[in-house]
Amino acid sequence: MKKIYLIDGNSFIYRMFFAIPEFKTTDGVFVNALFGMAKFFVWQLVKENPDYLVFIKDAKWDNFRHLIYADYKATRDRMPDNLRTQISLIEEMITKMWFDIIEIPNCEADDVIGTLAESLWQDKNNDIYILSGDKDLYSLTKENVKIYDTMKWKIYDYEMAKTKFDVPAELIIDYLAI
Repeated sequence: MKKIYLIDGNSFIYRMFFAIPEFKTTDGVFVNALFGMAKFFVWQLVKENPDYLVFIKDAKWDNFRHLIYADYKATRDRMPDNLRTQISLIEEMITKMWFDIIEIPNCEADDVIGTLAESLWQDKNNDIYILSGDKDLYSLTKENVKIYDTMKWKIYDYEMAKTKFDVPAELIIDYLAI
C-alpha cells in the first residue's frame, strides 16, 4: 500500500499561526507559524512515514466561486500581516523537505484535494489520508480515503464519518448545507 497524505495547506498554516504564540527571530522576523509547521512535519513524518505528501494551497486570488457569487467570503478577515510574512518561509521549508506544493489558479485547496482524492482512490493500492479541519471533506471518505484529524489524532474512515454526522458520507455536504 502507498500511504498518501493530502494536506490542506492554508488550513494548517492558519492553525499553526493561531496555536503558537507569536515570536520572532533576532532580526525581527515572525516565525511562530513556520516553527509550528516544521515541528508538525518532522513529528508527523517520523511517526507516520507517508510514501507521498502533497501540500495543497488555495489560489492567491479570486476563484471560480467569486464569479458565481460576488460576496463569496466577503466577510472573512484579511490574512494577518505577521502571518503573511511567513508564507514564503513556510513554502521554502516545504520545498526543501522535497514535498510537492500544489496551487491551482482559480481553485481552493479543498477543490484540489477532492479532485486528487477522487482520482487516487480508484487505485486500491493507495491509502489516502486527507489532513484538514474542513468538515466538507468528510464527504470524500471511502474504503481507502480517510480523514486524519490531527487535532484529535484520530482517523475517520467511511463508517466513522457516517457515525460522526449521522448520514452517509455522500450526503455530508447536503447535511452541512441545511
